[in-house]
Amino acid sequence: METPAPTLTLAEFLLARIADDEEAAQKTIADFRYEPDDQAWLAGEMSGTPIVAVSAERALAECKAKRAIVELHDETGRSRAALDDAQGDPDLDAVMGPLRDALRAVAGVYADHRDYQPEWSKHA
Repeated sequence: METPAPTLTLAEFLLARIADDEEAAQKTIADFRYEPDDQAWLAGEMSGTPIVAVSAERALAECKAKRAIVELHDETGRSRAALDDAQGDPDLDAVMGPLRDALRAVAGVYADHRDYQPEWSKHA
């Protein structure tokens, strides 16, 4: 009997997909003996999905931006949890919803991945 895969949080799922994308970009750079002034193009798969072409530098920049969104959400969530023990902060509560929506929107890019959970849909 096969053991079910552990359930990932939305943030864990996104960080894993971002790592997949970074690995694909780094592999392209290495395979093409990429120089900083060159335009290395990814062609093949990112996160298991076939792609036509995107510059490796752009793919890495997108990974950095996506990771920053996940980290901002996590940092804000930790701040909110710490404040919940005291009195809470309505301003902090007001940013958590939009940050959660941003994570869901980013996750939607990977909706065809086997670990994607439908409840992560921005419209769920």
